[in-house]
Amino acid sequence: MTVYDDDFNAIKKINIKTEKIISNSYSETVTIKPTAAQITDEWTSEETEYDTVWIEQPMNANDLETMIKKLSNAHKGITYHGFTDAEGRISCYEEGVDFYYEQIFDKKYPESYYCIIDGIVNYIYKIRYELVFNDSDLENAEWTIDGDISTSSETAKPMGISFDDYDNNIEGISRRYFTQNIFNEDDKWEYILPQYGPLEKEIGEPNSETDSENGRIYRRFVRETQPRTGYAIYNEDGNILATLNTDRGFDYIFKFNGNIYFVSYYNGGNTLYKYDRKTSSIKEVKQFQGKAFSVGINNRSITVNTGDQKVDEAILYDMQGRKVAVSSNQNSNQLSINTENVPRGIYNVTVKNQDKIERAQKVRIK
Repeated sequence: MTVYDDDFNAIKKINIKTEKIISNSYSETVTIKPTAAQITDEWTSEETEYDTVWIEQPMNANDLETMIKKLSNAHKGITYHGFTDAEGRISCYEEGVDFYYEQIFDKKYPESYYCIIDGIVNYIYKIRYELVFNDSDLENAEWTIDGDISTSSETAKPMGISFDDYDNNIEGISRRYFTQNIFNEDDKWEYILPQYGPLEKEIGEPNSETDSENGRIYRRFVRETQPRTGYAIYNEDGNILATLNTDRGFDYIFKFNGNIYFVSYYNGGNTLYKYDRKTSSIKEVKQFQGKAFSVGINNRSITVNTGDQKVDEAILYDMQGRKVAVSSNQNSNQLSINTENVPRGIYNVTVKNQDKIERAQKVRIK
């Protein structure tokens, strides 16, 4: 890295410490087996409700055995099986008639059946079923990676900071990547490099894709990222001056009465931290709360309210980091994102202003 002066003359070359940040994106699938099939509807046509079908004359029957015997005599060569239907009535069905889901469950589910109604053998015309799934099966399921894992990496670079040095009457320094005399007392250049931990998973909401006799297929998207764990302050020789163990982002630094302060903009407020050179640590000293950054969701849109701070845009990202939608209004403290055509799931809403200050919040679209 080369440091230039205001006239673009090279004044220092620095071999900065760098760190690779890895991000993996992929999808996972799982098939949940149904636990039962339940009747959702059954009906007879009006003209056959109190009469028999495929029977030349009504048959009186007192019990299941009598019904099976009478039907077997009326329909030679057909075998009948008895059971109790959803309403507790004595019923039976013909072997050879199509059955639902018989390959999944020990119990057979007939498409239609006979039953005794008021002592008369009647034929129930049709039955409709649906598969039953247990939510706990999905919670305990073993997911399988579906397809290739998309891996990307980038190099962590020194972060740009804005600062004021009131002790030396230096004000309004914006987005500098290297400084002098802020964190040390010599003339060596210094910079702040974010530090990152091991990969952590961000798992999206499972979405069911299809139902079949073999089960219900679910798919979810997974993103593995390295979370920011803190910052290291280096001098130009590569020596660490301090390690700041915090995942909070810093947007502004100022020096006053020999002390160094960090300012973080977060959720509509500002938090002030004081840097201690002796212990190479920071501690929170003050919070200035504005109106909170909030996100409202309905079936058609997301509304982002940023309090008294105007922002340029709000962007909706999926869990793979892909841009899904952008706000329709700009330079406002209330932005709207149209989500009418956005699939349900978990997303991140990020707002950004001209100084590139970002805030983000995770949302779920149902």
